[in-house]
Amino acid sequence: VLDPASVAAMTRLVKPVGPGNPAGFGLGMMVGSHRGVRLAGHGGNLPTTATYVQLFPDHGLGWTLSFSGQGQAGAANQVRSNLTRAVIERFLALAAAPVVARGPSSATDAAGHYVSTRRVAAGPPSAAAAIGLVRFAAEPDGSLRIAAGASTDAMAMRFLPQGRDRFAERDTGAVLT
Repeated sequence: VLDPASVAAMTRLVKPVGPGNPAGFGLGMMVGSHRGVRLAGHGGNLPTTATYVQLFPDHGLGWTLSFSGQGQAGAANQVRSNLTRAVIERFLALAAAPVVARGPSSATDAAGHYVSTRRVAAGPPSAAAAIGLVRFAAEPDGSLRIAAGASTDAMAMRFLPQGRDRFAERDTGAVLT
């Protein structure tokens, strides 16, 4: 459906999220990897719909998901995440070494509540930003647990220390700096 040159341009890393971080933004896509599999995607949510485009450029695979609502507790996003992980784990993943903790942890420095920059900043709708807080919690083992909005602990992501101010997601190896 898409010209290979267009896919290459859309999925090439243009703006990394941080120095030395292989994840970031391409042309209209968020790019990164999961267990060594390069991927790119972009989604959008409204109260009445949730959509997502997911591409695996090195495998000639991709899909578009569209839901008639976000579902209870963000179920549409959970379906998207679970489908992406399941396809990678079952069909695409390279034999990747497990993510392990290395180096000093700065989880206690990062712990706190954060407000997304993707929000309404003024007027009555700005009150919703308080509901959408992202919680960073330092765990006793030095890891960093991150949960967004109304996420349950089961939906929280766990990042293992990789050195000062650098963490890798326990299941995917995605880097957080």
